[in-house]
Amino acid sequence: MKLQKHISRKIKNKTYTKWMLTIPNSVIYKLDWKAGAELKEEVIGNKLIVRLSNKGSDEKIKLIKEPRKLTAFEKLTKIYNSLPLAERRLTIVVIRNNPISWDMAYKELKYNTRLGKLIGEKLIKLKII
Repeated sequence: MKLQKHISRKIKNKTYTKWMLTIPNSVIYKLDWKAGAELKEEVIGNKLIVRLSNKGSDEKIKLIKEPRKLTAFEKLTKIYNSLPLAERRLTIVVIRNNPISWDMAYKELKYNTRLGKLIGEKLIKLKII
């Protein structure tokens, strides 16, 4: 998401601004919002809650939620994808006296194996991912 500031008008020495929040398409589709929908905002602490303005309707309130925590596989993938191919063969952790490379860790976590769970836990514990 992106917050943007726009000048709406200038009168004499006074400048009036408005703010626009750009919401990704994926979020709009999940919320099933349509173009031109009336929205209401509510600020609770340091959180902004945006919901459809349902004049006379009791439709469920739809919130913009805090981002979810990434899984071990998602964390590993973010690093793995930026590694040079040669480095993916290097050992990153040892489990049960067996060296585990980036490639092996990626495959084990991707297919959600028992070994993958052990690898993920250890990589998180060691703050590698």
